[in-house]
Amino acid sequence: MKPPVSIFRFHEEQKDVHWLYNINQEQDWNDSRVFPSIQDHSQMEMIIQQEQQMIFLSRPDDTLMFRHNPDECFISYLQGHGIEIPVIRRISDTNSLPWSDMRHGRKTLLVPYIVNEAICAEAYHNAVSVYGSDPFLVKRFNDKFQTRRLAAEIGFNLTKGDFCTNERELIQTYRMLREQGFEKTVLKVPFGSSGKGMRIIKDETSFTQMLQFIGRRRKDFELLLEGWHPIKRSMNCQLLIEAGRVTILGITEQKIDEYGIYLGSDFTPSYEKAVLNSYSDSMMKLGNRLMEMGYSGIAGVDSIIDDKDELIPVIEINARFTQVTYLLPLVWRLRQQHRYVLSRFIRGESAVSYGFDEICAAMTRNASGGSFLIYNFAKAVHAGKSVYRIFFLVYGNDLETVERTMHRLEQFSFM
Repeated sequence: MKPPVSIFRFHEEQKDVHWLYNINQEQDWNDSRVFPSIQDHSQMEMIIQQEQQMIFLSRPDDTLMFRHNPDECFISYLQGHGIEIPVIRRISDTNSLPWSDMRHGRKTLLVPYIVNEAICAEAYHNAVSVYGSDPFLVKRFNDKFQTRRLAAEIGFNLTKGDFCTNERELIQTYRMLREQGFEKTVLKVPFGSSGKGMRIIKDETSFTQMLQFIGRRRKDFELLLEGWHPIKRSMNCQLLIEAGRVTILGITEQKIDEYGIYLGSDFTPSYEKAVLNSYSDSMMKLGNRLMEMGYSGIAGVDSIIDDKDELIPVIEINARFTQVTYLLPLVWRLRQQHRYVLSRFIRGESAVSYGFDEICAAMTRNASGGSFLIYNFAKAVHAGKSVYRIFFLVYGNDLETVERTMHRLEQFSFM
């Protein structure tokens, strides 16, 4: 199998390739204002620092546009693990990009985390190509409502539920789902990733409170209320759609918490052959439909197998790069020598400000000889305390050892 980076067409022509991690786009699209929200500036700062993940999919002569200065010890650590570091260029925290400086006599290609109208318009004005699809299609396929309708058109199994445009319909759909045996339900708005565009409703009391909140905020809305299917397997497929063909880049197992928040991935899952064939067929059918509709680029598809062994191929589509996409070359390299590769992240805070070297040394002691690699080190300092979010891979050839190392690292304390 070819290394994943060789499958992409970034470098087929002589172009200067610039990478951008514009992760806030989906929240900008989310204008529903249905759910209560709290702005946590330190968490937002650390989310921006996830742009470090672009290192693994880019090549040494590419340019990564960073909105933060990564810890120099972290960069040295990656180099010590044989990872070549591209050119890192610090840009402003605003939405503006250094377009004039991106052109050096050769054609320039911008590879954003997600394509949007503003980037495409500015790129066109500055004679810069953009990797990915038409921004209108990108927005359409990131819309949870549109993807549910698309899945229905294709004939896929769907989660139980319906669209609601007023309180009466919400109550009717909720009653229907309870009668069908669902204890928990999930209310969704069109946009928002990793649990931000949905709320889990655990019981009647939670539903009543949510209904009252929505009633106070707005009378006109469209929401999607679904039953929360007990999950047997939570799967993700990375599709690459370009040059008139659909390629499955990888199938992973996702670890999701009870609120639908992504915690990590198993990059080496095991499935029965019939399950894998059925899932792959569904993903190719979806990919070909997306291609027929004009879409190109990356599509990360979240899917589940429920407790009744029913495959629901499309829970949502991420019509953009994802954390899994960026890690593909790194995981591919680890899998050449290791049977198991899993990812997780930890977060915490401390009154004392620790650098990468101190955190890494403490995590190494916790791991007790188990193999792991930190691929994202995010840190923010606010109100006299340091806040951390650290993403890592654990790998090895003995599953018990890998899981034991994972557990020890998940118990890591920053205090």
